[in-house]
Parts: sequence; structure tokens; C-alpha cells
Amino acid sequence: MSEKINWELDVQIVGGPKMSASTTISVDAYDVIDVKVPGGDSTTPGTATVEVQPGGAGQVRFLLIAASQYSEKLTYSVTGGASNVELDAQQMLAGKGAVGLLDAAPGTLSFSNTLGTGKDVTVTILVGRKATT
Repeated sequence: MSEKINWELDVQIVGGPKMSASTTISVDAYDVIDVKVPGGDSTTPGTATVEVQPGGAGQVRFLLIAASQYSEKLTYSVTGGASNVELDAQQMLAGKGAVGLLDAAPGTLSFSNTLGTGKDVTVTILVGRKATT
């Protein structure tokens, strides 16, 4: 059964142009994952690893990463792909091409938190994927 992810985006520069976009992405499955990334420091960062894609390459079509706090001291890496990506704002990648910027198969995201001991961050991931490539 096909699932539909609808998204909309409105961006306006104060006193300048406004751009809007919206679309529907068809996926076979979706997951909402909440993970707590414990606080740590630069010597011993808090870490958490999340499996976002159980299948082969190119199945993820939508990825949204949100956090309870944003900072350049909160980063993630994709196994075999992008590394030390700052989670300094909510991030959304829609479509095979955009998700592919992280890696052809973003199966595992490894988070690192150096905000300080006791400064845990909750990360929420919404992933939509095809069951086959």
C-alpha cells in the first residue's frame, strides 16, 4: 500500500521576494524515530546511532531531522557518506536526488553531542522510503 507524504514550504525575505513550494511524495513505508543523544564534551561526546533504512541503496525518498535544541555542537554522520553535518536547524530532504546528497544509501545516522554533560538532546527523524529500488 502506498503512503503519501505532503509537504509545504513558504520562504520570504523581509522586504523581498517570497517563494513557495509543495508536493506529495509517494512512499511504501515511513517511520518516526525519536532518539535521545546524551550530552557530552569535545573529549567524550554523547553519541547515538539510528538505523533509518533497512533495505538497499536509493530507497529513502524523504528525510526530516528535527531536534529539541539546535547547535553546531550537535552533528551527525552517515555511514559511508556525509560526515559531521551540523544540526544547527531543522533539516528536510525531499526526493531521491536530495537524499542522495547524504549518501546513496543513508542507512545509519550517527549523532554526536558536545553541548556539555547533562545537556541531552532529543532528535526526531521522519523517514519515508520505497520498499524496492
